Amino acid sequence: MKILYEDNDIIVCYKEAGIPVQSARLGTQDMVSMLNNYLADTRDRSGYEENGVKDVENSSEKTKYRGKPSEKVKKSERSSERTAMPEIYVVHRLDQPVEGVLVFAKTKRAASDLSKQVSDGTMKKTYHAVCCCVQEEKSENSLGKKRDAQEKEYTTLVDYLVKDARNNTSFAADKSRKDAKRAELRFRIMGTYTEPESKTENEVKKNEDDETGRREWKKQRNYMLTEIDLKTGRHHQIRVQMAHHKMPLYGDRKYNAQWETYLLRRQNEERDPFMKKSADQLALCAVRLSFRHPVSGKVMTFETKPQGAVFQIFVNQ
Repeated sequence: MKILYEDNDIIVCYKEAGIPVQSARLGTQDMVSMLNNYLADTRDRSGYEENGVKDVENSSEKTKYRGKPSEKVKKSERSSERTAMPEIYVVHRLDQPVEGVLVFAKTKRAASDLSKQVSDGTMKKTYHAVCCCVQEEKSENSLGKKRDAQEKEYTTLVDYLVKDARNNTSFAADKSRKDAKRAELRFRIMGTYTEPESKTENEVKKNEDDETGRREWKKQRNYMLTEIDLKTGRHHQIRVQMAHHKMPLYGDRKYNAQWETYLLRRQNEERDPFMKKSADQLALCAVRLSFRHPVSGKVMTFETKPQGAVFQIFVNQ
């Protein structure tokens, strides 16, 4: 875990993939318990630097903070803070397999203000995701033209999602359903990558009885790096909407229907080292978070770089 910023009212940090924000299971390490322990361990120290940024050990995460930090608190105020037990308030979440920037409140007042920003959409969230380009062969040329346009401007997706609490999933439905909630995001394509064909794939192509397998194979080895601005905050929204529009996320075992088949076909092959290393990682990262400080009112923006191995393909292009 890395603390990006901290003052008397908020704490901003980078969440690694695989760590839940808050878990009901006893003994499970989550962000809330980690931060509460951190605050308990450090409440007798000042813990503040002149630029308002504090590093935590055991992290190589590269981050950038843009904005003016809050003023240092007075010694008397810090003394009163030390007497109270530390407490963390959750105002928004990232799914367990998702990495990226999160802000937590340290007071009820801050939690109320930040929660309002989440609900009214003034808290801005930007993600990077690697998507599998699932498309029919006959539409490849038109898709190529569409990509060129999308790389220059954002495309908006609006759907209506229904949450299935029993299976912890969501799905796109008709807007006429009473339990369907409006979901909106916009995205642009930042780069594309095609995984080289393998000997096994060439053998599949020669097999006339495996036409379906050949087509699914081709669908799953074309990737694109996307930047996504989230306009609403629905359950699994990005994963559901992108999959619904034939752009399922790389490594998504819930919503990428062909992912397990893809892994089985690839398990004994020599593949791109980045792809092999990242096969079990969901390629989704909250790279930028902007909000208004709940006390000072100043706009603060925090950024991070994805640490998932699959993202390195696009860095090295």
